[in-house]
Amino acid sequence: MHKKIILCKIAVELNNTAQQFKEYTRTTLNSFEWNDKKWKMLFPFPSDMLENLDTQLHHAIEIEEFNDKNTEEKFLTVTYHNNRATPTLEEQYILSNVFKNYKSPIGFTTDTANFTEDNEASDSKRNLLQEYVTTALYDALYQKHYESNNTSKQKLPMLPDCFRPKLCDYQARTVHWLLQREIKDSRFPNYYTKLQARDGETTVYKHLLSWHIQESEPAPIEMPLGGILADEMGLGKTVEMLALIVLNQRVFLQEPSRVEHVSRDEPEEKRKRRSTNLFCICNKKTMSKLRTCERCKYQQHINCVNRFDLEGIEESHYLCPSCWYITTKNALLQAATTFIVTPNTIKTQWLAEINRHIRPTLKVFDYNEFAAANWISPQQLATYDVVLTDYSVLRREIYHTSAYVSERVTRNEQRSMRRLSPLLMMEWWRVCLDEAQMVESNASNVAAMVRQLPAINRWAVTGTPIHRSIDDLRGLLEFIGFNEPLTPTSAWKTLIDDFVMRQNAAGECVQAELTLVDVLQRCMWRTCKSKVDAELQIPPQTEQVHRIRLSNLEKLFYNEQHALCESSFQHVLHKHLGSAEGILKISPKIMKIILQPLLKIRQSCIIPVVNTGSGQHKGSSNVQQKQFLQPKDLHAHLKSTNELECKSELRTMASSYNGMAAIYFIKGNYEQAIKHYESVLRLARDYKDINITVDSLLQIHALHNIQQACYISPSNVKQLPADVLSKYEEECNALEWKYLEPYANTMMTLQTTCSTAADTLQKLETNLEAPLLEFTNLLADKISEQKEEFAIALLNRFHDEFGTAFGGGPKLEQLQSISGMLYILVMWYQKVEAAQKHLNEEFENLKFYTMHVTVRSKNTPAIWRDMTKFIRSVYDCHLSEILDDNKEREKEKAKLKPKKSKQSLCKLCQIRDALNDYECLLFNKVVDEATNMTEGLENPSFEVALIKVLFGFVRTKTSFLCYSQQIDKHWEAIECRQQLCKKLIKYWIEIEYTVKAYDELDMCKMRIALAENEEEKTHFKLLDYEVIRFVFYFYILKF
Repeated sequence: MHKKIILCKIAVELNNTAQQFKEYTRTTLNSFEWNDKKWKMLFPFPSDMLENLDTQLHHAIEIEEFNDKNTEEKFLTVTYHNNRATPTLEEQYILSNVFKNYKSPIGFTTDTANFTEDNEASDSKRNLLQEYVTTALYDALYQKHYESNNTSKQKLPMLPDCFRPKLCDYQARTVHWLLQREIKDSRFPNYYTKLQARDGETTVYKHLLSWHIQESEPAPIEMPLGGILADEMGLGKTVEMLALIVLNQRVFLQEPSRVEHVSRDEPEEKRKRRSTNLFCICNKKTMSKLRTCERCKYQQHINCVNRFDLEGIEESHYLCPSCWYITTKNALLQAATTFIVTPNTIKTQWLAEINRHIRPTLKVFDYNEFAAANWISPQQLATYDVVLTDYSVLRREIYHTSAYVSERVTRNEQRSMRRLSPLLMMEWWRVCLDEAQMVESNASNVAAMVRQLPAINRWAVTGTPIHRSIDDLRGLLEFIGFNEPLTPTSAWKTLIDDFVMRQNAAGECVQAELTLVDVLQRCMWRTCKSKVDAELQIPPQTEQVHRIRLSNLEKLFYNEQHALCESSFQHVLHKHLGSAEGILKISPKIMKIILQPLLKIRQSCIIPVVNTGSGQHKGSSNVQQKQFLQPKDLHAHLKSTNELECKSELRTMASSYNGMAAIYFIKGNYEQAIKHYESVLRLARDYKDINITVDSLLQIHALHNIQQACYISPSNVKQLPADVLSKYEEECNALEWKYLEPYANTMMTLQTTCSTAADTLQKLETNLEAPLLEFTNLLADKISEQKEEFAIALLNRFHDEFGTAFGGGPKLEQLQSISGMLYILVMWYQKVEAAQKHLNEEFENLKFYTMHVTVRSKNTPAIWRDMTKFIRSVYDCHLSEILDDNKEREKEKAKLKPKKSKQSLCKLCQIRDALNDYECLLFNKVVDEATNMTEGLENPSFEVALIKVLFGFVRTKTSFLCYSQQIDKHWEAIECRQQLCKKLIKYWIEIEYTVKAYDELDMCKMRIALAENEEEKTHFKLLDYEVIRFVFYFYILKF
């Protein structure tokens, strides 16, 4: 609990009688009653405020009674609580009355007329403004440094000869500031102001940026050495840091200790726990090439602990990693080394810059993943001028710090020595973080590790210190150790808010006692290109414009993109800038949203992005998908997309003509119906020679129904010539065959493939010396002649192979003996033979269909009747399944138990079920009853795997070598049977496709018909009034 601080005595208690008090109050105005006691004011004070404080919850200020032991008087005092929140309005008013020189914190106001506690709107405005003042902050900081440099008039010392580049003027100023930050102690007044109470006795100190008050005067602020180098990208921050490295090197008055005298005291109980003196950071137990620690006497492999020892440390001075940690716990090893942390992508750039700009070059060690995985002692690291590492290595190094060391004593001895990071065992002369914005987050492992690095000078180097808002600087200030502006927590926010609001006020505010620029000027240097254009000596830029000629489609695409961009830009602009005061006050976040449409059109010029799978003419899918193209591929894509859209429009037009013809058909106006059907044929002829054509099914519909209209139209209707009708019939047959031909050809190809596979299987089985069952019986007899251990080993092999693949099924339980194996194989082989025979018969019976897949005109009436009957049976069977599924869904919704369909299966479904059973015999699959499809991988079935393991086991035995050739032939026959099964399945699928193709041809010839009642109404059956309505709409659109 925090201590209470007495801020001021405001009244003393009166001990007079009531009559005396009443007399006193008539003559004086500085008396009052509080807490049922009488008090006399020591100075004018608004006593009505006391009543409010007495009845409200107190935040930071309280009125309390205080007994003065010296004078034995009782006083009424104002006390302050350090652990309370921001004072309320009344408490702020009291503070302004009890102190003579009271000042509100920077950014706050005590004007009660303008003060509002509900300030959510102003907070949101402040957060928005904070995002656009970055440039203003950089300009103000640059101006502050410029004024300071003009007053100091100091020059940069002469650079050593080893530094080869010549610095620009702005670089010289930067290096001079960097050097001053390392060699010159910076001490300045603290951020507190002295307050004198009006009672003349109390003195306290209040923070300039918050309501924090303390009794003792804080010490002046000592600025830590180092700072933030935030020059804009491309201005040579790397060269500036290298100049600093060679200008200010650490000089020791005497050579730093090489840790020669170390304690050899080791707890005996710890020494006894280990069975051997070998205790290395690896887990290897080899006893060659070892080094012995001087302190603990444990031994480590030379390759593990001295891989990077270039100079060679004497055996008597060697310390193991664990002893280095213990030795440097109290006194770090001092080093003149600069430790640089960079992103992995630019680490090689640092190495190249060092070798390029410094000759003779510095001694550099790359602390990479390989070095971090092994061990390099602090003494070895201290011999280098620069140690270079990257953030990814440093991120993992956190797990090798003392925070992750467990002091718990384990029952068993430790297998290997824990490698602790040597980076924390030495005092670096300089730590430099390149791209330091990567450690702005305090929660990351990198940020935790870099804050632990001991260093004299700490530098954060970044070209973008502010990403989102000024608050990003907090992490950089914490790294360099400048924590005074950050404590208390509200102080930093106050500094930022004050700067932001002053920028928004455009110079109307009075200069504050402490500003954000004053704080940053002590630790941060920023040079912008706009300020040093004249010093950069950049050659003039040349511009070359190459104009390309776009095709018509590309012009259309980019014009559409431009129109979309303009529309989106106007919408976003009006949404976010409608009530803004000016373009310069748009936050970067809002500016990014406004410029997003321009970014998209710029990206379209580099990598065009097109949307597929959405829209009316871009496929059946409603899901929008983006496709990225190269500019050279854009024309081909636009062309194909345009063709698809034209085909879709052409299909719509043809479908509309067919629909209107059907309505005229219903109305008995056959002449108009024929005209509309001929319009479809005219569209087909007009687009015949290009890629955009009318669908074959739409043409078949028109040709078939023209003939139907001519056949049933009355004699008084004008008829088409016979040769025209004959021509239409030929075109219809040709289109039907064009539609059927791909399906028929694929089916016949697979039929030939299946026949070839069946012949191959028959040939293989004919060449066998004995059928599979006889051969397995022969092997079983031969196994029984062997020792009992042989059969046991074979059975164990079965259980090992099948235990995980097939689980503990009933078949595995039967596999307890060789006779059980034979029983399983006999039952399986009989089923395979029966299934194969049944499938051969079924496919043979289907040849009446497969051999006559063609148009009706090329088949005899008898064959066509049989084919039509077969197609109709398949259609009715499959349609009934769909209807049954719909009924089952409705029953499930009604929570009724669905009944199974009792309708007999068609020939195709029967073959499908037989194929499923055959497939399950050869492969490790099961039939899903819901879908009547097999599920599983194409792994061998239990029996096939059993034969495979049997063959593989016996063929390696000497007594079975004579059967090797027969084993190969039998296994080849089994694999051929599996391939035949796969081909039969594909053949069945293609047969089903041809049946569906016939069904499509039959469906495409159907016209819209009249429905007798409302229940029969579908998309193809209309009621009479709907037909009239369609005719009416058609005439309106036509005329």
